[in-house]
Amino acid sequence: MSKAWNFKNPDEINLDAAVTAYLHLQSDVFTSKKLNLIHSLIVMIPCERLWPWLGRKAERVMKDAYGDGRIDTLYYFWIEANARLSTLGTDPYVGKIETKANQLFKQLSPEEQAVNFPIAEKIYELATLGEVNFFTSANLDKDAYVIPAWLEILLQNHNHADDEK
Repeated sequence: MSKAWNFKNPDEINLDAAVTAYLHLQSDVFTSKKLNLIHSLIVMIPCERLWPWLGRKAERVMKDAYGDGRIDTLYYFWIEANARLSTLGTDPYVGKIETKANQLFKQLSPEEQAVNFPIAEKIYELATLGEVNFFTSANLDKDAYVIPAWLEILLQNHNHADDEK
């Protein structure tokens, strides 16, 4: 990875508060004795959905700007890999992850579902916010972990039918 990203000394990379908090959330969910496999699956879904979507959008921007040829930029291999995860722009494992989470949830008793569903929703919300803060943390103002205006507009106007294009 160091070679692909041209790091001279990867040990000098410091994770900021947003990245650290997101990694802690995932680790806490994976290792918690109070949570179950459903929650471990749920915490992965926002990342698994976002990165292919971003890759596909970035690939379109690159093609619009530079045509269909391969563009040798530092990030092109990431864009290309994430854009082609599937024709729908989502990782093929996401459907499997979501299907498995739903199957496990349906196996729970109604009482267990009533307890687990709000927890799963909160974990999904926190993981989604973790993704937002991960990308927002690239801003110069490291204390501004809020949804940027462009992302807020995108989220409000998001049409899932567009994902299939």
